Amino acid sequence: MAAACVDFGGWIHRDKTLTPIKLSALLTMPRNPSFVWAMDSLAAAAEAGILDGARYIAQLFANKEDVRSFRQILRDARAGKWLTDRHFTALKIGLRRIGRSHLRRHREVLRPVKQSLRT
Repeated sequence: MAAACVDFGGWIHRDKTLTPIKLSALLTMPRNPSFVWAMDSLAAAAEAGILDGARYIAQLFANKEDVRSFRQILRDARAGKWLTDRHFTALKIGLRRIGRSHLRRHREVLRPVKQSLRT
């Protein structure tokens, strides 16, 4: 499954690199693993220490439409049902890397995450 997803961006394990995910395009594929792919890519990038607070969202997503798609997926996933320990840890690492100075800019993307973590 991962081999098919790499065409849409994300974490490339062989090269240990992250390319922006074209999530909107991936969502058009039948039975796509878009949510898991995005979260696993985030987790792998966080674990590898390559997330940059100033470019966090741009590192993960190809464009604004992809960011909107991710937010919608987070909302649809419902409170906490999607969150594995690995994903939760990656989100915490990512949020630490963003830091307060960049958090305002990423607030809209992360709002569904924050709401899910509360419940």
